[in-house]
Amino acid sequence: MIETVFLDMDGVITNFNKAVCEKFNLPYPPQTYHFFPEIRSQVNDFCDGSFWQKLEWMDDGRDILRAIIDVFGPEKIYLLTKMMPNAKTASGKMIWVQNNLPFYSDQVILMTLGVPKSLLARPDTLLIEDCDKYVEEFYKAGGYGILVNRPWNKGYERADHTVEDLEIDLLSIVHDVGVDK
Repeated sequence: MIETVFLDMDGVITNFNKAVCEKFNLPYPPQTYHFFPEIRSQVNDFCDGSFWQKLEWMDDGRDILRAIIDVFGPEKIYLLTKMMPNAKTASGKMIWVQNNLPFYSDQVILMTLGVPKSLLARPDTLLIEDCDKYVEEFYKAGGYGILVNRPWNKGYERADHTVEDLEIDLLSIVHDVGVDK
């Protein structure tokens, strides 16, 4: 049975890519999401507390959260997010949560860049994430994972059906593994 759901923030419920595009005066959505190698060294400098606390919701972010709550209830969900090297990342992300999801203020896990999300994988955990690599690592470590369809991952062809596909994936996991509500 799934006891704990880890929900990624950036790219799943918050629109990190749009904020980066705005900072660099790039069109949004960009032609390609592979522009980060060229600007990666500069990204950390402006990803301060103000940057994180001002992130917009993804257009479907609230619907994603609602779909997860409908299946698992709010108390089983933990926001799981990676930190940037900028020391203000933690405070900015926490302020965003307090302003947008105050119920989850005590259910946030901040991970440094070198710590894999798969460290939290157990047979009773589910990771909901937009990064292919993290979902694969979570599975290999013994947990369950759902890749949220986005233009930058393997689910790009279904990116217009993100919530619909997530609901199907959630029901499939509940059917296969179960949930104790």
